[in-house]
Amino acid sequence: MKLSVVLGGRDDNYGENFIERLNQAVTNNLKVLDSSDVDYEIIVVDFNPIGENYLYQNSLLSECLSHSKVKILIVDNSVILAESLSSGTYYEYFAKNAG
Repeated sequence: MKLSVVLGGRDDNYGENFIERLNQAVTNNLKVLDSSDVDYEIIVVDFNPIGENYLYQNSLLSECLSHSKVKILIVDNSVILAESLSSGTYYEYFAKNAG
């Protein structure tokens, strides 16, 4: 069985210091899971990136997001429009369900 860890967000300082918190979360999960005997993946959902600010392009996240066990899923604005969601709002439940 494979463990999937799903994290969501976007590069807009959601909840203050978001990039630093995401970096810490991904890095710590990688450290723990790499030292275990668990088959895993970490899915990072970049929810409706605003202004072309993609998580994978952020220099603070580049190392942890380039790990072979990390997968990036981008939910772009076309999905937001199709689902009649507000483009300025971060929908954590939607991002995690997409993951």
